[in-house]
Amino acid sequence: MSIYVLNAFALAACIICAVFFTGMILKFKAPRFSLIIVCTILAVIAGGCTWYLTFIGNKILSYIIILIIEIFLLKTHIHFKWLQAIFSGIFDVFHLLCAEGISAGILALVLRKNLYQIVTVPESSLVILIIAMVIKSVLYFIYGFAIKRNQFQSLFRSEKELETIVLQDSAIFVFMLFGCYNYYYNLDLIWFTFAQILLSILTLVLFMMVFHYGMRVSYMIENDVHNELVRQQLRLQLSHHVSYQHTFAEIDAFKRQFREDILTMEQLINDGDIKELRKIADAKMPRLLEMLPEKKEFSNNEVVNALLLSWYQQCADRNVDFQALIFVAGELSDKQKDISDLLIEVKDLYCCLTLQVNEGHIKIEGKNIKTRFVLQVSGSYIGSITDKNDLPYFKTQKGVDAKSAYHRISEMINSVDGTLFWDADEANSLFKLTVSIRF
Repeated sequence: MSIYVLNAFALAACIICAVFFTGMILKFKAPRFSLIIVCTILAVIAGGCTWYLTFIGNKILSYIIILIIEIFLLKTHIHFKWLQAIFSGIFDVFHLLCAEGISAGILALVLRKNLYQIVTVPESSLVILIIAMVIKSVLYFIYGFAIKRNQFQSLFRSEKELETIVLQDSAIFVFMLFGCYNYYYNLDLIWFTFAQILLSILTLVLFMMVFHYGMRVSYMIENDVHNELVRQQLRLQLSHHVSYQHTFAEIDAFKRQFREDILTMEQLINDGDIKELRKIADAKMPRLLEMLPEKKEFSNNEVVNALLLSWYQQCADRNVDFQALIFVAGELSDKQKDISDLLIEVKDLYCCLTLQVNEGHIKIEGKNIKTRFVLQVSGSYIGSITDKNDLPYFKTQKGVDAKSAYHRISEMINSVDGTLFWDADEANSLFKLTVSIRF
């Protein structure tokens, strides 16, 4: 087979493998642009670079260059943070390194030559690359089905856990990277070739074990957070029950007092003492009206109004001014759960911020605009909120976890095809949130 044909096969194999890798990544993370465009760009550039860099002669340098290119592509074309892009880049290049180690060993055994004799021949190097791309493609295809989407996303959301995994995998990657020099030992020892294959397989298994462990730990931590959220919702329901009990107690007290006053006035009527009757009526009626519980109406929707009422009571206990007006249109009935869940998450955020402020205030407005329900919230805070990679960086009182609350809002908005904008008015110490949900 001519060198030109091998080159064509090698280039095609690199691009196809890059497609499998990109497809696997895009199952867990959305692209910045069109799916087809991003997949094509990443596949062509990453695959082409992988093929081209096999000819530079220095394996270690070629792997490092490929890694840098992939990190840059992932960061610019997918909604990746730098740490996520670094992990994904190491993930792909490490698989390339191990796959080529396995391929070189297998080809050396088949041709009955040592590794040096294999890697120094251009035709053999291209065959190694083709086999490696096939191995990688098969592995990525399997990973696409075997890796659970929720666990993978949990790892990417957990910065601390992902940082730990990146450090561990980087150490394994560097160890394996310098193992490339084994190719250049001109030793006619069959065990040396077997050792190369075994080392590549074992390090790949170790790499995936670390990755799988990181996913499980992140998922378990996130589940604990979710369970805490459920407990918070139960506490919210309990607060509703307590508030209703308080209202019923006020109504019962009013009924008792009203009954007593009616009986007194009835006796005065029977006695014909109109003067005393008028005197008692003038004195009792204003007090009776004051005893009537005031019904707060924050929304036309009963569920939303109940949530806002609970929020209002918490603010009243902390001397926080609370203003809210949310109109839920009839066509939003299918989105009622989303709106309620959103309010619970937003309430958690502002409970972290505003309820820590003495004589703070919260203002909430919600209405439908065209095909979206838009919620605008503004609340006072203590501390500082700065922009960090388009995300709010909260530096508030000790024990106040506003970051987790904001993260849950962001994740929920992404899951319902919504938008989220924030702004921090440092001059007035106001944190403003604008959220929209498509209906």
